[in-house]
Amino acid sequence: IWLGAVVGSQVGATIGRHMDEHDRDRLVSVLETQRTSTASTWVNPDTGYNYTATPTRTYEEPDGTGPCREFTIDASIGGKTE
Repeated sequence: IWLGAVVGSQVGATIGRHMDEHDRDRLVSVLETQRTSTASTWVNPDTGYNYTATPTRTYEEPDGTGPCREFTIDASIGGKTE
């Protein structure tokens, strides 16, 4: 749950407003399991919105917390690409 909250706070404002629990769970799974530079795409079955998330960098924080991941996310929301 904590990771989901962190992920939600890091997603762009427009995309983040449209993501539901299913989407946040899927994004967490992508960040935990996908190799860097490997995109994962899904369609939310309730909203029909399309998402593509790609981890771009994995690193450790100097204080030892981590691993941390940077990522990009693209979404098609209501026919518009965000």
